[in-house]
Amino acid sequence: MRRSRIQCDVEGARCRFAVGLINFFGVITEPINHRLFYRITRQVGNLVDTENICVVRLHDDAVYAFHLADPYWNRLVYRRFRYEHEIYEVLQLVRETPYTFLDLGANFGFWSVLASSAGLGSHRAIAVEPVARNFAMLSRNCALNDGRFEIRRAAIASSACGEVAIRTDPSSLSNVGASIFTSERDGTPSCTERVPALSIDDLCADEDGDDMPLVIKLDVEGMEIEALKGAKSALNREMLLIYEDHGKDPACRVTEYVLNLGLRVFHREFRALHEVRHIDEVRKIKKQPTKGYNLFACQAGTKFSTFMSDACDGRY
Repeated sequence: MRRSRIQCDVEGARCRFAVGLINFFGVITEPINHRLFYRITRQVGNLVDTENICVVRLHDDAVYAFHLADPYWNRLVYRRFRYEHEIYEVLQLVRETPYTFLDLGANFGFWSVLASSAGLGSHRAIAVEPVARNFAMLSRNCALNDGRFEIRRAAIASSACGEVAIRTDPSSLSNVGASIFTSERDGTPSCTERVPALSIDDLCADEDGDDMPLVIKLDVEGMEIEALKGAKSALNREMLLIYEDHGKDPACRVTEYVLNLGLRVFHREFRALHEVRHIDEVRKIKKQPTKGYNLFACQAGTKFSTFMSDACDGRY
C-alpha cells in the first residue's frame, strides 16, 4: 500500500506538530506491532481542533480524508501503519477477478476508496453508511476520488423495514461503534438518528441482479447476524464475505452462524491464510476482548473458494 503525501487543509504549527508526533510514535511503536499507538494518537489528537481535516494518499489514485484529531484514523498519518492489513492482502489476492464491492457500514469509505482504485483492480464499489456525520465525510472522500464509487445513506438490516434508529456517540469523531438501536443496549451516552433500512439482497437486486460476483465487507457493530439473515440470495452466489467477529463475544456467534450456513471460513494471520473448521479455532484466535477480528467466508466450489484454498496451500 503506497502512501506518498500528507496534506492538512488547515495549515498551522499545531497541525504540523501533531503530524510530526504521530510519525515519531509510529516509528517508536512499529517494532511492537503498534501497541499503544492508538492511546498515544488519542492524546496527540487533543492538540488540534476537531474540525481539522487530514488527507493521506493510499495509492497513486486513492486519497482519504479524516479528522486529524480522530485516533481511529489519524494513525494513517504514519505511512507504514497498516490498517486491517489482512483485508488488504486478501483483496490483493482477488484483484484480477471482476466483482462488485459492497462496503456495508462504510464509515468514511476507506475500503471503497481502495477497492475502486487501480491498485486493487478498479472494481465497482457501493458504500452504505447510516450516520449523518460519517456520511458527510464519506461523500467528501467519494468526491476526492472523482466520484468513482457509489454512496447510499442507509442501515443494513434483515429486511427493508422502513426506518430504523441508529445509536451514535456524540463524543466520537468517526462513530465506529454506531449500530441499530435496540432496547437491550446499555446506557452508553448516545443519540439516535433515523435512517432507511436495507437488506443485502435488496441492495443487490437494486444494483446488479445475480450475475456479477460480490465481495461483501460487513461491519455493522454487533448486528452481523441480522444483516446476514437478509442475504440469502447474495450468500448463495459467487461471493466473498468479509466480516467481523469481536473479541468481546466468547461464543463467537457470528462465525457459528456463518459456519452453520455451510460457508467455508478463513482467517489470515502472520501473512498466512488458514481455514477455520470449528468454532474453537476462532476462540483461540480472539485473544483481545477489545478487538474486532476479520474473517473471510465463501461458498465451496466457487472461484473465490479456489483462490482461498490456493492461498492456504501457499501458492500465492
